[in-house]
Amino acid sequence: MVQQTCLMLQTQQDISVQLSDLSSALAAQITAKLAHIASPKTTAIDGICDIVLQTQQHTFPALAPHAQQMNAIYACYVQNIQGIANLFLFNKGHVCCQVCFAHPITVQFDPKRLSLSRLYNLIIFCIRYLLQQSQHFLIHGGVYIKQQRPLLLLGQRGSKKTLIGLSLLKLGWDYLCEDKFIVKDQTITCYDSHFILNDHHFELLPWLIQQYPAAKKFRQGACMRHWVRSIAKTLLPAHLLPGSDRLLNKGLSCVMQDIFPGSHQIKMTRSPVSVLLLCHQAGINQGKISPLSRQQMISQLVLLQQLAFSQYNQTMALIRLCQQVPTISLANQLHCHFPAGKFAKLAFDHSHDLDPLVKMINQWH
Repeated sequence: MVQQTCLMLQTQQDISVQLSDLSSALAAQITAKLAHIASPKTTAIDGICDIVLQTQQHTFPALAPHAQQMNAIYACYVQNIQGIANLFLFNKGHVCCQVCFAHPITVQFDPKRLSLSRLYNLIIFCIRYLLQQSQHFLIHGGVYIKQQRPLLLLGQRGSKKTLIGLSLLKLGWDYLCEDKFIVKDQTITCYDSHFILNDHHFELLPWLIQQYPAAKKFRQGACMRHWVRSIAKTLLPAHLLPGSDRLLNKGLSCVMQDIFPGSHQIKMTRSPVSVLLLCHQAGINQGKISPLSRQQMISQLVLLQQLAFSQYNQTMALIRLCQQVPTISLANQLHCHFPAGKFAKLAFDHSHDLDPLVKMINQWH
C-alpha cells in the first residue's frame, strides 16, 4: 500500500503515476504541472501502477561507446536490456535518467541533474506511450461545438487556431479542447482542459482583456518580456533564439469558463464531425473554404501530426526499433476513427481580418 497520484485522464482509461520516494515539494510541483491534463488526487491504492517515478536507486548501467554520439543526434539514447527498451537522458555527458518500458514503466532519475521541465516532458511521453499502446491517439488541434455538432480545427502551429477558437466561443459555441484531443473508436475525448493565451492573442483580440480582466497582470509583463527578447536577440547566438522566445513567452494558462461563462466544456463527443484545415496562402483576396475528400483530409492530418509531435515520433521510433515491433499506421487508424463527416480547407492570407473568417466558419458549419 503506497501513496500515489492518480491521473484521471478522460480516455476511458485511468493512468496512475506512483510518486515513490520523491520529496513532498517535488511531488507537489509534478502534481501541479499535470493538473492541466488530468484531475490529480493523492490516494492509497494497492496494486501495480502504470508509471513509477523514483529517485536514483542504483548506479546507472554502463552504456555502449556510441551512446554519447546517439545522444548528440537524438537528444537521448535507447538500449535493449534483457529484451526491454530502456531510454537514457544525459546532462553534461552524464546519465541523469533511465526509463524502463516494462510494466509498470519505471522512471529513475537524479533530481540534481534532471530539471523539472525535462521530468515533466518525460512523464507526458510515458503517458502518450501508454495511450498509444491502448489504441488511443493524441491529435494536435482544437474541437469546438455548435448545437451538439463538433468542429475540428486543424493546422500548423501559428495558423490562428486559438484565435479563431476564441472568436467562436465569443459567438456562444461550446468547446472540448483548444490544443490536443484523443481519438479512439470514433470517440473524441478531452486531453488538455486549459487554454494557453500568449501576448499576440491579446494584441489581435482587443476585446479579450475585457472578457478576462484577471489577465491584466500578465499583460503588464508583456513590455518586460519584449524588452528581454530584444536584448536576447542582440546578445545570444542565433541558434538559441527560438528556445529563448519560447522561454520568455510561456503563456497564461486559463480556464475558459472564467472568460466565457456561457460556454460549456464538453468532455466527449463522437463522429461524424466537421473537419476544417486552416491553411495560409499568400496573395489571395479573401478567405475561401474548399471541400476536401476524406482521403485528402486524412493525408493532411497525418502530416500535421508528424510536424506537431516530431520529437515524440523520433523517440518512439527509436524505442520501436529497439523492441523490434511494427509501427502503428496513424492513417489506417484515422480511417477507422473518421468514417464520415464534412471535410474542407480554409485558405486565407495572414493580412486578412479575423472577423470575416470566423463568420465564414460559423455559416459553413
